[in-house]
Amino acid sequence: MLIAVSVFLLEVDQQKPESRDTPALIASAEKGDADAQFNLGLMYAKGNGVEPDQKAAVKWWQRAAKQGQAMAQFNLGLKYADGDGVKQNFKQAEFWVRKAADQGDADVQHRFGHLNLQGAVVAQDFEEANKWFRKAADQGHVGAQRDIGLLYFGGIGVERDFKKGLKWNRKAADQGDAKAQA
Repeated sequence: MLIAVSVFLLEVDQQKPESRDTPALIASAEKGDADAQFNLGLMYAKGNGVEPDQKAAVKWWQRAAKQGQAMAQFNLGLKYADGDGVKQNFKQAEFWVRKAADQGDADVQHRFGHLNLQGAVVAQDFEEANKWFRKAADQGHVGAQRDIGLLYFGGIGVERDFKKGLKWNRKAADQGDAKAQA
């Protein structure tokens, strides 16, 4: 059964490497550069500049994850959950996504909050979702701020509180979040 959590795959906020950059990226990845390993895994996962190859994506993310690269850890966890490019293993999936979130990257924490909210990879836990959204929101993550507002508006994992919902929604809106401004 495919869980389809791969929509949460983390990408770097930078230009995608072009195929002419691939040899240099491969060389850096083979020398042990964890960020290059993450990016090479992403190229294989998405088929950017190379033929899509989920097993190769997993291989490179495993290497980067073992070095502590949070985005690689998160994506590796999703691959274990989906069984895409690797044998499905929910214990490994939860291990890697939690390890990534524990490192403190706001985007990873926000996405981990969504996994808790939806019960994907980890057991559904609204309070846990709120905890991870809060960690990301406290770092200024606009999506997490908006999501905390929605949890308060709906009373999901927290006591319904429109005042707190507005506070968090306003924080997101003040940062230019179109959904929060609507």
